[in-house]
Amino acid sequence: MEDKTRKFFLYCMSGTLACVLIVIVLVNFRLVPLMPVNSIFFYLLRHHDHYVMLCFFPILSLAWYFRKNPLTLRAVGFCNDRPRLIALLLFVGLVLSTLLVYKNHPLSMDEYAPQFQAKVFAEGRATTYVPTELFKNLIPFSGRMFLIANPEKGQVIADYWPGYALMLTPFIMLGVPWLLNPLLCAGSVLLLWHLARRLFPATDAPGWVVLFAVASANFTANGMSFYAMPAHVFFNLLYVALLLRQTTGRLLLAGLVGSYAMILHNPLPHLAFGAPWVLWLLTREGGVKKFAVIIAGYLPLVVFGCIGWFLLRIDTLHLPSEAAVTAQTAATGYTFSSVFKKLSDATFTLPSLHTFSLRMLAAAKMWVWCVPGLLLCAWYGYRKHSTVFPHNLFLASAAMTFLAYMFITFSQGHGWGYRYFFTSWGVVPLLAAAAMVGEGVEESFRRFMANSAVLSLVVLTVLHFAQINNFIDHHLSQRPESVANTEQRQLILIDIGTGFYTPDLVQNDPFLRGKVIYLAAPGKVYQAKLMEKYFPAAVKTKEDEFGSVWLLPPGDYPLLDYPAEKCGIGGE
Repeated sequence: MEDKTRKFFLYCMSGTLACVLIVIVLVNFRLVPLMPVNSIFFYLLRHHDHYVMLCFFPILSLAWYFRKNPLTLRAVGFCNDRPRLIALLLFVGLVLSTLLVYKNHPLSMDEYAPQFQAKVFAEGRATTYVPTELFKNLIPFSGRMFLIANPEKGQVIADYWPGYALMLTPFIMLGVPWLLNPLLCAGSVLLLWHLARRLFPATDAPGWVVLFAVASANFTANGMSFYAMPAHVFFNLLYVALLLRQTTGRLLLAGLVGSYAMILHNPLPHLAFGAPWVLWLLTREGGVKKFAVIIAGYLPLVVFGCIGWFLLRIDTLHLPSEAAVTAQTAATGYTFSSVFKKLSDATFTLPSLHTFSLRMLAAAKMWVWCVPGLLLCAWYGYRKHSTVFPHNLFLASAAMTFLAYMFITFSQGHGWGYRYFFTSWGVVPLLAAAAMVGEGVEESFRRFMANSAVLSLVVLTVLHFAQINNFIDHHLSQRPESVANTEQRQLILIDIGTGFYTPDLVQNDPFLRGKVIYLAAPGKVYQAKLMEKYFPAAVKTKEDEFGSVWLLPPGDYPLLDYPAEKCGIGGE
């Protein structure tokens, strides 16, 4: 009676072993060309994910050992009957985790850039201004990514599309940016419960999908972060919920939701997720009409969001003089035409051994950041309902998302779990829930997965969160501490030539309104010359291996108190 459960258990153990071997071979032994030595992607795999993978073996073994105990099935029933309470508890837990575990700190530039842009939007502006003399110090990436900067005009704008920053803006204005992602995750849980109830009426599938979601560390870890990924999950799930019934109004609204998902931070994630659904509409009765309606829903925000924002970025980069173009190219690598190149051959490429290896490692991250066995369970769910709408489209969206990034050269860098796939992650617990209901499901299999989910929640989530907290603590320890109990403005110079990802620590208010301003300044000699040239009255109070702290006496500092009119749209 337990043959299928036994096979599933052995497949899970084998999959975990395969992930461990992939990390050992590709990361520890470095058998793949072009793998950077100091990449955060490989650091997290080697020092975090690898150890969590090893924990999968005892957790799967315990889940198997207690497969005859029905106790954990009560968690499924609780999630099934009280989704709003679960969503509320998740929201509160993620808010506390953002403040306590994540230190209320946008760790990576991918998290900082939308916050930066949201603060600009909160002032009713589209761009801000950086003193050109301090251009490289305030923008340590020299405008190559994350933030686009014009070294002649001093204008700065986020490199990402503006949707997520716009969502974040009211929270910035209220001083609570840490509420947005927990709110989106709570909303996603309710959407998952709603979808499961629609797809599997009169079953406990809604309970399963909620339990699988809240017990998966990639879902909760991204929920306490400042990434745009939780917004992608929410909008894609809402998109699916609208398309379950294809009335004209719902199709228009689905197009509008999809178009906003396209401008959240870049269009590719939703394009990959939504393409199978739009193409499927063409195969339905009246498909051409339905296709036209949903495209009409997409058009307004695509035109004004994607194209308009792209043109604004071009305008921000535009330099009037040939000498200025030469200076910009030397400083940033950008010219007017190079933006187009950046979006084409600089990013997209044919799959290679390098990108294939990165995606193998990404698959290992997907495995280790969710409930043990969940990905395999999702495959079982698809196989069980492979000819039924919308399960075939769920798999198509997931596959398209994963395959699309085979043509992207980036590893993802920072991120909890496989961040590039997370935009389609909502389909995984839905497909996994499909495997848990219907005819022929062994009760031992249901108990095994319930055990695995509960153990993942109380063991793996705690372990992942502890690792994240430790990493952020260590990262912030590389930033010299400001002087306490003083009203004087402070300049903290960060030696970006030392430490690990120290340029990410240069994070400031877009209008330099803070009492503490961080500047990238490699080397003690350079720091002394910088201060002597621009802030000769400053007094150095601290110095360590990572930088120095300088107090500014009361007075006028034109480089820091620049005219507000220089932050306007399109130029001075």
